[in-house]
Amino acid sequence: MTAYSKNTKIISMNGGFVSNAVCDTCTTVIPTEAGLKEKLEASLAETKLQQYRVTEENGQITIFAKGVPAHASMPELGVNAAGVTFECLAKAGFEDDFVKFYNEHIGTSCDGAGVGLKFADEYGAPDFMQRNCQNGRWYHFMHDRYPCAGDIESSRCPYNV
Repeated sequence: MTAYSKNTKIISMNGGFVSNAVCDTCTTVIPTEAGLKEKLEASLAETKLQQYRVTEENGQITIFAKGVPAHASMPELGVNAAGVTFECLAKAGFEDDFVKFYNEHIGTSCDGAGVGLKFADEYGAPDFMQRNCQNGRWYHFMHDRYPCAGDIESSRCPYNV
């Protein structure tokens, strides 16, 4: 799934490295705002992340988050670093249309329910895993096992945020 955001302040975000595992690492770059670094650190400290780091330099804040890896067949065993980062951005007061959309429709869930893509068959259900943002273009990879109960038309993202 590719989602485009015309109204995001996020400079870049890269998370996950394979499409069949929970996004266990995520690096996000956003513009500096007064007091935001401290609020992010406080919010991240309350999570189940294994590690996090927030740095501020040259008018930008960089957030590194390390969650818990898990295979796509059992995503509930992992901690989604990208999803937790989005939650913390909102809790810290970072106002952004895509952060709001992400938290309302995807969050830390991996089942696709928030965007109308939750389905399963005897082989399991698809999972939303890897995230990437460059130049306002967002990429979310859906991993499924063949055969699967869905079809290609029903899995197209209807959102334009």
